[in-house]
Amino acid sequence: MPLSLDATDRAILQALQRGGNLPNTELADELGLTPSTCLRRVKRLEDSGLIAGYVMLLDPDLAGIGATVYVSIKLKNQLNASVTEFEQEILDIPEVLECHLVLGQTDYILKLAVRDLEHYRELMLGRLTQIPSVATIESMMSLKRVKSTTVLPLLAT
Repeated sequence: MPLSLDATDRAILQALQRGGNLPNTELADELGLTPSTCLRRVKRLEDSGLIAGYVMLLDPDLAGIGATVYVSIKLKNQLNASVTEFEQEILDIPEVLECHLVLGQTDYILKLAVRDLEHYRELMLGRLTQIPSVATIESMMSLKRVKSTTVLPLLAT
């Protein structure tokens, strides 16, 4: 169940999503709070689990990630053993940024970060096609990143 948030909580979360390394004093100043009140509110949001952690985001181009590939995977069957096998294999592939079990004609959608088309070819042939439960693989390569964000919308509850 979503946590009940007031306007100040939402403002704190928006500011921290833009920059998780924002010092408490700057956050407090930005929101018109005392540092102790701000820190107490952030701690409550952390303790609730809503703030799941803090990360540093890298520029994909400068990190040598030249391509994003979206991969649609259909399994041979949906038996628990096949699903478990596939998911365990995917957890061990660092290029897989996201893996979603989905409804529809496919079973999983993956988001991969690769150097280039050759890197993806090696990954597909060397890892993805080697997972016994995989029946089909369809790939789509991103031509241009139009929008990419980690900021979640804070929807009213």
